[in-house]
Amino acid sequence: AGDVKLKNNVIVGKPSWETPAFSDEIEKFVVNPEWRIPTSIATKEIAPKVAEDPDYLVKNNIEIRKNSYLDSQTVNPSNIDWDSIKPYQFDHFLVKRAGEENPLGEVKYLFPNAEAIYVHDTPAKHRFSQANRALSHGCIRIEKPFSLAREIIKYEGEAQTLNNMDSALAQNSTQTFYLDEPLPIHLVYWTAWVDENKLVNFRDDIYQRDKKALFKNDEQSVIAALLKNK
Repeated sequence: AGDVKLKNNVIVGKPSWETPAFSDEIEKFVVNPEWRIPTSIATKEIAPKVAEDPDYLVKNNIEIRKNSYLDSQTVNPSNIDWDSIKPYQFDHFLVKRAGEENPLGEVKYLFPNAEAIYVHDTPAKHRFSQANRALSHGCIRIEKPFSLAREIIKYEGEAQTLNNMDSALAQNSTQTFYLDEPLPIHLVYWTAWVDENKLVNFRDDIYQRDKKALFKNDEQSVIAALLKNK
């Protein structure tokens, strides 16, 4: 218990799209996932591009599904007035199919939460060598994506799952793997900590949370002092 099993560089949310801190449980992971494009990105970033280039969706392996992300019924892009779409207002659902250019890469890990945050692969491997890796829309990109799946499979003792995962990957098929026992996951935000060599590490407070934490602590101290003096 308490042993470090795995280390990875990650990419997290940019300051305008903060990755939140919370605890949850990984319930499943998906090999060769589709990207269910959030409405905010679909309307604010993709719609203007389609308005300029009607072939944008075809070029980028994106399709429009009518009633849900899982719907088999699709919509013809030419039937939509892309210039009139406003932020967060879109009647359908954009999905980028699995493939080499899919921003989720070859695997994603899901722990359903209100923030719609998850961990996933990425085709942009070169970005893990950057010092500043606050680049995403909030989700967490992991440098060695299948290292986590292999640790999960080892933890659960499901050797066949490893074979099935490798098979799905080789066949480029989308497949979901459910964990027998959900695995706790904690997303934490540390700007200072002591490492295994007892050295204190400091990092930039990219989300400006330290000031809020200090203010909260000061506020609690004042309340405690007032209660004590009653």
